[in-house]
Amino acid sequence: MPYWPSYADISPGARLAFLDWMAGGRRDPSYGIGLVFIFLYGLEHRLFLEAGDDAPLLVREVERLLAIYGANSSFYGYASNFLDFARLAQGERPELRGLSPERSGGTEMDLSTRVYLGDRLVETPALSAEDALRWALAVPDTYLRTPGVRCFDEFVALWRLPFDRIYPAGLSVDGRDRISLRYRAASGAFEVAVSGRHEQHIDVARVTKLLPGLQKLVTDCTDELDAFSRFVGRKPSARNSMAAAKLLPADLQQSTTAGAVVDFRRRIEAVMGDHGRGSSTAQILLEMAGIEVPVDGKISAAFADELGRVLDSIGVAIEPDRRYGSSVPRADEQVFVFKAPNGGPVDPARASFRAVRVQVEVAVLAAATDGDASYEELQRTIARIREPSDCSSRPIPFTDSANRKTACASTGLRSRRTGGRTTVAPVRYWLAHQRWVRWWAHWSPINGKPTLFQVDRRKD
Repeated sequence: MPYWPSYADISPGARLAFLDWMAGGRRDPSYGIGLVFIFLYGLEHRLFLEAGDDAPLLVREVERLLAIYGANSSFYGYASNFLDFARLAQGERPELRGLSPERSGGTEMDLSTRVYLGDRLVETPALSAEDALRWALAVPDTYLRTPGVRCFDEFVALWRLPFDRIYPAGLSVDGRDRISLRYRAASGAFEVAVSGRHEQHIDVARVTKLLPGLQKLVTDCTDELDAFSRFVGRKPSARNSMAAAKLLPADLQQSTTAGAVVDFRRRIEAVMGDHGRGSSTAQILLEMAGIEVPVDGKISAAFADELGRVLDSIGVAIEPDRRYGSSVPRADEQVFVFKAPNGGPVDPARASFRAVRVQVEVAVLAAATDGDASYEELQRTIARIREPSDCSSRPIPFTDSANRKTACASTGLRSRRTGGRTTVAPVRYWLAHQRWVRWWAHWSPINGKPTLFQVDRRKD
């Protein structure tokens, strides 16, 4: 059967098959698609050339055929085009498909987008972020790379942010050319003009001066999603994890009001409780962040650092933290988390930091020589940290019991700002990192004094 078959030219056997298909209600998908096209050719001739009064019936029939034979890409394209023009000829707007990374593969902008944007520009002289993206993606020479296709939802969300900054009042569009449409028959037998109110609307397919800016924005957004896309490509099941969310562009992370970031923050806050500090095993925190936990329980340095970074992003610190000189805990070991802006970063290589840290470690070891450590010994250690040194220009003002409790219970003191006033510990004080020391402290929510403080040696 030729590419454009006609009933007059096909073989007697093909004619018999066509009649059988017609008699069977035109619903059997086992028949060749060429027979369906022959029927479509008759429908388009009836609607566009004969202009009968049965247009709604013809539209419903093609919709039915499309539901049965739409898996054939050629028929899907021609039948969809027929429906768009048929609705337009009846004074209706062609069905607008949702934003999608799928490309039409044609050499022209699709009809529904042209008509929709033309209508929009009658209602308002400026296009919204979504409409501008629809325009950019409908242009045949716009190329959407893998990150934009694989992470299309994130791409759309990201697009809105720079678009709104660049075009706060929307994208103003002005053009002299109006929409002029002609239906080219699927049979190739005729071509006819299609009239309607669209002929008074701006044709965005002929507006070219704004496209380079939109296409550059498409490229920029796609590039920013590259790291996230690679991660999702390697670990599709971790797409909604905090580890994946941290690879999103910074603007998108900050604008997120739901999803992985909010869920992760909620779960960590549950661990920390009302006082903003608490403990759990390293494995539980890694699983919360969507970071793979090795079967043997040995956490790699890369995974430990990744956990630290995702906690930094929600204003939470962790101890031990390899980035500040500690060893990496095993998956089943206790770790401590506490609130600290940006994770409370310090410079672990700074000589003053290292000196004070050693002093504190020695003081705690001395306090623990008898297998127990008293509240007074703990207070002397804290007082040592508070002593003036070149880590800070003045003594550390622990101005309230909450700061005091957070500093001790977390096994770490980090930079904090409260109400514009600095309550900064000059060193990142922690003990949990040593192979021979473990630190645990529970603080009373009533008077800030410890109900339990225990330091015990760990055997090699």
